[in-house]
Amino acid sequence: MYNEDIKETLIKAISQRKPIKFRYNSPDDDVTGERIGYSHAMYINYYTGNILVDIYQTAGDSNEKKVIPEWRQFKLSCIDNIEILADKQFEVQKDYKPNSPKYKNCIAKI
Repeated sequence: MYNEDIKETLIKAISQRKPIKFRYNSPDDDVTGERIGYSHAMYINYYTGNILVDIYQTAGDSNEKKVIPEWRQFKLSCIDNIEILADKQFEVQKDYKPNSPKYKNCIAKI
């Protein structure tokens, strides 16, 4: 289950295009350090029913081999200790596709 305060913070960060800092505590992920990025969309996955967040991660820990910065998908229920950073608004990433079919059940997006 997810924390409603974290959900509301993410919705605010998406609407204001502000960077976020958070911890990710997934059972499938043994890397639990801080991560920083630009959240672009939150939506309900059509197949699993999980609430997912598409974040362009710019810094911090990652369990993936891809070089940061890179797109990452995070389960809302595993996000913890979130903070909106006071930085200026971020630019929407050029490869962001707001009309993607995966956003059919969108909660918030840029």
